[in-house]
Amino acid sequence: MTDTLRMLVAGGVVLGILVLLHEWGHFVVAKWCGVRVDVFSIGFGPRLWGVKRGDTDYRLSALPLGGYVRMAGDNPVEERTGQPYEFLSRPRWQRCLIAIAGPIMNILLTLAIFMGIFWLAGIPTPEYFRTAADVVAVPHDAPATGVQPGDRIVKLNGVSTPTWGDVQTQSESAKPGDTLALVALAQQTLVIRIADEGNFREHRGHVGAN
Repeated sequence: MTDTLRMLVAGGVVLGILVLLHEWGHFVVAKWCGVRVDVFSIGFGPRLWGVKRGDTDYRLSALPLGGYVRMAGDNPVEERTGQPYEFLSRPRWQRCLIAIAGPIMNILLTLAIFMGIFWLAGIPTPEYFRTAADVVAVPHDAPATGVQPGDRIVKLNGVSTPTWGDVQTQSESAKPGDTLALVALAQQTLVIRIADEGNFREHRGHVGAN
């Protein structure tokens, strides 16, 4: 029961934030366009609590399943006075901006959340990407590069003590005809040229393409 209650509370908080920002988008753009906003409500149904500031009644309503912004003259079936502060009296482009402002706020919130996660935690990567580039084994059919099991790649294209993540980044960004200057512990510098076919041959202590 405790877990269920916790999930319900967490879901309510998340939904409340989404609704608040969504309706706030409508509200801000409506005010910017000169439309009078009569009600800014979180939830539907009877008013539980609120405060009125200027023309707007900011309220919490009984059913916390969404929210709404009620603007003057936004209901086409109601009688209009034609005042410039009414929603339907504003130019079409302004009404369009007011309508899409809510979804845009939700999109911006999503982007902000993902950017915050990447900034705080980084992009998830396998753990070995952050370890030293120790060579455990070399496939028997791999091109001859001079690298042997037990070697450690200590320098790659000027990057000292690279991790396996650095090695993958450098190798994936290499194009046919590019070279990779690789230094392995207790080995000479090996210059690897990327061939169109991905085949290599050893030549005078260096590695070159056919």
